[in-house]
Amino acid sequence: MITKTEQKKAFFNVLTPYFTKLGFKKHLSGGAPTYYLNNNGIVTHFFFNFFSNKEIGSGSLNLTNYEVEDYILNIGIPTMILDKYREKGRLHLPTVSLRKLPDNIQGRPLKTISEVEDFAKAYIQFYENQGTKFIEKYSYLPNILAEMDRLRANGQYWREFLAGGPKHLMSGIIISKLCNDLNYEEKFMWLDEIVKTMSPEWLPYWEKYKKVLETIEPKYNIV
Repeated sequence: MITKTEQKKAFFNVLTPYFTKLGFKKHLSGGAPTYYLNNNGIVTHFFFNFFSNKEIGSGSLNLTNYEVEDYILNIGIPTMILDKYREKGRLHLPTVSLRKLPDNIQGRPLKTISEVEDFAKAYIQFYENQGTKFIEKYSYLPNILAEMDRLRANGQYWREFLAGGPKHLMSGIIISKLCNDLNYEEKFMWLDEIVKTMSPEWLPYWEKYKKVLETIEPKYNIV
């Protein structure tokens, strides 16, 4: 049976040449080895986990849009230290995540070099198909807003698409404002009520977000 070191080497020997050619940077040491690509303020990033039972776990495919997340980095998130995220190196606050991955790249034990290489090739195939479509569509903020509205219309929640725990609500309302959303005021009032039910530590942060929201000028006109 291969060791974890051998498993990682075989896995990254397949992934790294492919993603490096696309311009991705890598941080493969330590926990949750990561690939990331910053394309004019829109960052694609994803990570993997390696477990003692020889399972490789694929994390979500994440998109960070700094038109949105720069506001979050400036104001902050309760109980979360953001210094490393402000460096915009390995770590990025995700704006949206593709969490439902194909069955063939769901975490499972891989005990031979061949199995590891096939898993890596399957991940590349996923990236070239579902992944690329996700990135192309949701790099455009109005498309994110449309999905936010679809979810609410169906009685679902933004957190099923937007990323980051309670932070996702702040990202959502910023997206609404940036997109000149006709329903921005309704969303703002809805969120104002939600914050009242959240942990009290969010209240002073929400006051800061409200002041900043007043200053945001729409960049996209979806009217």
